Amino acid sequence: MSNFRDIIRNHNATYYDYDTGDQKPVWLRYVLVAFGSIGLVLICETVPSEMLGALLTVQSILIGFSFSVMFFLLSGSLPTIADNGSIEAGLKKEKLAKLARELFYNVSYFNVIALVSVLLSLLLLLPSIDVDALVEWIKKRSVLTFWTEASWRSFFATVIDWLKPALEFMLYATLLESLTSFARTVGRVSFYFERKLNTEGGT
Repeated sequence: MSNFRDIIRNHNATYYDYDTGDQKPVWLRYVLVAFGSIGLVLICETVPSEMLGALLTVQSILIGFSFSVMFFLLSGSLPTIADNGSIEAGLKKEKLAKLARELFYNVSYFNVIALVSVLLSLLLLLPSIDVDALVEWIKKRSVLTFWTEASWRSFFATVIDWLKPALEFMLYATLLESLTSFARTVGRVSFYFERKLNTEGGT
């Protein structure tokens, strides 16, 4: 869990202005994702299995792509920056090296969120729980001593009624967060190589 927290913290720390270094708030992103997920749960009666299958396919492709980017960053095969000995060139080189490290955290964060999204999709694809069969299973093991059979049925029906929209909310939240994170990472990678090419060209 500590590693996940470190990944989230390091990812959120990358929300700053590249030129000034001023930190940008991240709470607004979480608020928008939460409201967007609630809206999708209210608008969509249920998540169709076709959408879950498509989501699994897309997320799997993006995860594979992001792992390729991660290995590329870790391989050390990124081009070196020409250093003409000036202070300005040294500062540019240092900032670009920092940006390269941050891209690793951005990709790691996307992988974690996308994997959670895949797991939630698989859970929602599972067949619906048969409450009567579950109660009969419990009954055979003689654990209906402190609750009646009707109470167990009511309990499980309530849990299922709340569990499905909760899973759908988390699915939409992880989907929105993973897509926005992926788009931002792609933008930062493009920005990184643009600045690197400008630096190598001496501009």
